[in-house]
Amino acid sequence: MKKLVPFILLTLLAACNNTAEHAQEITHFYAPEPGTVVASDSFKIQEDDLNNFYYVAKIISTDSSDKGYYFLDANWGLYDAKTELVYPALQEEIIPAIERDRTEPYVYILGFKYRHNDTFHDYAKLTATRSSPLKSQLELKYLKSYYIDSVETK
Repeated sequence: MKKLVPFILLTLLAACNNTAEHAQEITHFYAPEPGTVVASDSFKIQEDDLNNFYYVAKIISTDSSDKGYYFLDANWGLYDAKTELVYPALQEEIIPAIERDRTEPYVYILGFKYRHNDTFHDYAKLTATRSSPLKSQLELKYLKSYYIDSVETK
């Protein structure tokens, strides 16, 4: 019995140690070289026949993309907007993505996909509006929040 107790303790310690190593191996974010365009889309502004302007959205990696920080560069013709997007750390690696909203004109849905799953998860909405020929606006609005459920159900 005395020989069995140290064996059980060593087995439990080894199991605990493996779990900690495995938890640190999780890569939460796709993080290529800073300045790499991770996701982008563009389409022509239909109301502008004269200038051939486009509505463009690009998500660009930064030196902090491994922590979930990406750079958003949006252009509506001559109007330019830049900001930082912060993605949540989830249970597996996520890759930022952009999809066009087919229900509203000049709207992009910014989101992400898991590395091994092609399902798009919406996260923020980028809207371009023109209220007059000289007044346009680009607006970013977060749609959802994501988190890891740390409570195990039994």
